[in-house]
Amino acid sequence: MSVINCKSMEIKNQKHKENILKRNLKGFTLIEILIVLSIIAVLVVTFATPKRSPQKLYKDYFRQLSLMSKKIKNRAQIERSTYRMIFYMSEGTTTEITVEKTEEAFLLGTEKESKELFEDLYKDKKEFSKRKQELKKEKNKTDTETSSLFKVSERFKPDNLKKPQDLNIIQIEISGIDEIFEPEGLAMFHYFSNGLVEEAAIQVQNKDETLKWTLITDPITGQIYAKPGHKTLKEIKEL
Repeated sequence: MSVINCKSMEIKNQKHKENILKRNLKGFTLIEILIVLSIIAVLVVTFATPKRSPQKLYKDYFRQLSLMSKKIKNRAQIERSTYRMIFYMSEGTTTEITVEKTEEAFLLGTEKESKELFEDLYKDKKEFSKRKQELKKEKNKTDTETSSLFKVSERFKPDNLKKPQDLNIIQIEISGIDEIFEPEGLAMFHYFSNGLVEEAAIQVQNKDETLKWTLITDPITGQIYAKPGHKTLKEIKEL
C-alpha cells in the first residue's frame, strides 16, 4: 500500500508541476498586456517625440507668411487689382496683421499711388495712439479705419497662420518711403496689379530679444525671406 501511495503522490506532484508550467506558458493576461502597452505609449510620447525649438516655430511661421505673400502677389496680378498687408503695431503687444484689397489697379511708383495710398496711412499713424483702444475693439473693420478704397480680404487671413505668441515687430522700412515705422502705429506694403510688390524690411524678434530676424519682401516674386539679425534695406542691398 505504501508503494502505491508513493506512486500516487508522485503522479499528483507531476500533474501539479505540469499545470503550473501550462499556466506559465499562457503568458500575460489581456489586462497585463494593456498595462504594458500604456506604459510604452507614455514613454514614446515623453521621450521619442522631438520637441520643436522656438527658432523652428518662428521659421515655420515665416515660411507660412512667405507662401501667403506669394499667393497675394499672384492673385493681384490675375485680378488686375491691388492688395496690401497692414501691420497694426502697438508697443508691448503682439502686432496684428490684416490683408486688404481694392479693385483699383495702382502701379508701383506713380504719383497717384504715392498720394492716395499713403495719405491716409500718415494720418492714421499720427492718430493711432488716441484711437488704439477703439482699433482693438473694431479690428475687423479696418476698411473704415484706413482708406475707403480698400476692403478686408476674405481670401487671405494672416490670423489663421500659426503665429508665435511672443513675436514682436520692432520696425518696418518700406522702399521709397523716408519714414521708418516703429512699434506704435500703422505700416503697410502693397501688391500691385502689374505683379510687382513694394520692397520692405520688417525687423522682428521674440519677447526676450534672444532671437532676431529681418523679413524682406521680394519685389518680383512676392516671397518673404528671413535673414538673421536686424538689418535696414540699405544694409541688405549691400550684402
